[in-house]
Amino acid sequence: MKVRRGSCRIVFFIGPVVVKVCRIHSLLRIWSEVWYALRKNWWSFLPGACSDKWQWFMKGIRQNTSEYQCWKKTRASFLVPTYFTCGILNIQKAEDGEQPTHK
Repeated sequence: MKVRRGSCRIVFFIGPVVVKVCRIHSLLRIWSEVWYALRKNWWSFLPGACSDKWQWFMKGIRQNTSEYQCWKKTRASFLVPTYFTCGILNIQKAEDGEQPTHK
């Protein structure tokens, strides 16, 4: 099993299947920010700190759902089939291909 980390998702390569999961650490950081603000009584600090982390978590969900919807609507040959998605989790067929270059 191989694991790759992106900015918003973590990808697990498990045999013929790829599992893409939103990075949950963003939600854990929200809890740590809330706890910190409660201890210091910095209520004005709280909305901005939580908003950034929530946006990163939601970005991963948007990537998963848009990837599934694009494949479902077009079924294009260059897209990897998506078997299941629930937003937080995306299960796809593992596909070998050329490593992209700057050219």
